Amino acid sequence: MAFTGVGLWPSVVGATSPKFEAVGTSVVAEGSHSARQSLRGAEVALQGAPPLLRAGMLQALATALVFVTAAVVIRASLRRAAGRCRAAPRTARLAKGMGFSAAPRKFDLALEVEVVDARPVGALRAAVTEPEVVTTTSATMDEFEYLVAGGDEQAQYQLAKELFKADGVFQDKARAAELFRRAAEKGHRQSQSNLGEMLMTGDAVPQDKVEAFRWMSLAASPPILEAQYNVAWMYHNGEGVEQDKEKALKWYLMAAVQGLAAAQINLGFMLRIGDGVPEDKEEAAHWYAQAAQQGNREAQYILADMRHEGEGVKQDYTKAATWYRKSAEQGHREAQFNYGMMSYFGKGVEQDQADAATWFRKAAEQGMMPAQYSLGYALQAALGVEKDIAEAVKWFRKAGEQGHLDAQVAAAELLYSGEGNLEADKKEAIEWFEKAAEQGHKKCMKNLGAMYRKGDGIPEDRKRSDYWLKKVGLAHLT
Repeated sequence: MAFTGVGLWPSVVGATSPKFEAVGTSVVAEGSHSARQSLRGAEVALQGAPPLLRAGMLQALATALVFVTAAVVIRASLRRAAGRCRAAPRTARLAKGMGFSAAPRKFDLALEVEVVDARPVGALRAAVTEPEVVTTTSATMDEFEYLVAGGDEQAQYQLAKELFKADGVFQDKARAAELFRRAAEKGHRQSQSNLGEMLMTGDAVPQDKVEAFRWMSLAASPPILEAQYNVAWMYHNGEGVEQDKEKALKWYLMAAVQGLAAAQINLGFMLRIGDGVPEDKEEAAHWYAQAAQQGNREAQYILADMRHEGEGVKQDYTKAATWYRKSAEQGHREAQFNYGMMSYFGKGVEQDQADAATWFRKAAEQGMMPAQYSLGYALQAALGVEKDIAEAVKWFRKAGEQGHLDAQVAAAELLYSGEGNLEADKKEAIEWFEKAAEQGHKKCMKNLGAMYRKGDGIPEDRKRSDYWLKKVGLAHLT
């Protein structure tokens, strides 16, 4: 199985890199009754003023009031923190890069402050609506340090996430794991999920799949989608827990019904082939369709295949071509090749050899062997593209190096004779004839026997000639 784009976890469909999803919180710092009264009084007094002047003065008053109110709330929280801890220079630089300033900065608007991902972010409106202002606010460095040192799990999680993702000298995954653990032990579910991922892969911590499963299970109930998916994957593959595909199906289903595309794909996979559960291709197609409609390119490709073959759904070449095209446009190389083939033959779409060659090239450039051969063939025969034998042999070589028999034969024959803008090279032709002959291509065996016997482009070698002629059943010629 390969890896899928949720957390750090493998799946049946593709590979991606680590991804930690933040869980935002809201913090509301409400102004006092007198502050509200002051703001309303000022608004009444300024009713006759020009709109911009009125808005500006109200904004200034609102800013002052919220700064005073917020300062009271924050300082009260900080007094509850145990001890005053100064961050190391590295942590200070990182926190500054996260938007926390060493010098106090004002809160910009009035009455309430929304915090997302533990960063104070302006989502406030003053009592005025003309003009509407939404601006960013910032906490001080000391305030941030107090929150981490005082055991605030959201602050620990946020700093851990930034340490994990930071570049160069700022990255500190070991410290990130420590902070994730501290927050996880206090019940912070995203930290539990992230710690589980690090333990599963041994990323900056000793690998411990059993412990990883424990943290993932805690994070999954109540649900974090990624944790549900990862628990399903661990049951599916017997990683950190005894393999149980029925439980895997259950957990995939819980994440799938909430819209997680990776879970929908793996659920579809299990149902499509009957992997530990009864086979149900129709239900599999349903879940692939759910993921495909979210734009998942792998699901789009598989759904296209099922539409093309009439597997679990009614066969429909037009819909198959549509889904191949959607997946191809996102860079899925197999979808690019398959859509190119449908365009080449006019199957489900209008026949267009030039368009087919374009898609063959896209897939070929990603290293897909059949696409490399098809592009070479199109270039050799001028099918939708200008004839270019040298370019054709380039792509035949690439496919041949991956073992494509027809590409090896095509390269050998063109290099033997030379054609168009390609000069003959019998020495290289021999190499490709031998590669094809070793795969059992009888014509290439015969050609090798003749070339070695005559010394055609290579030194005469009767022993090698006899070897190949005997393999092709022409021993009477030796």
